[in-house]
Amino acid sequence: MKIAVSREYDNIAQELSNKGFEVYLENEKNENYDVIICNLKNDDLIKYNFGNTYKKDGTLIIDKGSKSVNDIENIIKSREFNVKDKYEHNM
Repeated sequence: MKIAVSREYDNIAQELSNKGFEVYLENEKNENYDVIICNLKNDDLIKYNFGNTYKKDGTLIIDKGSKSVNDIENIIKSREFNVKDKYEHNM
């Protein structure tokens, strides 16, 4: 799972990377991201330089807000579990 993080949250990117996630800062790599973490309360998603590097369907966008790294990790893991469970039921 590829995660993009806005540059204002480079500390979050580092902590998620330390937990074993594949994390890139905004504009660092041109990938199809599964998750985008940014600040939607103060800015619109268009402001960020993620370009067309996110999937058209199924990209999880997390508004950092007051969420801790553990909160974000739980959201991502829940998403991974739900996607995996949905895939296995459709086989």
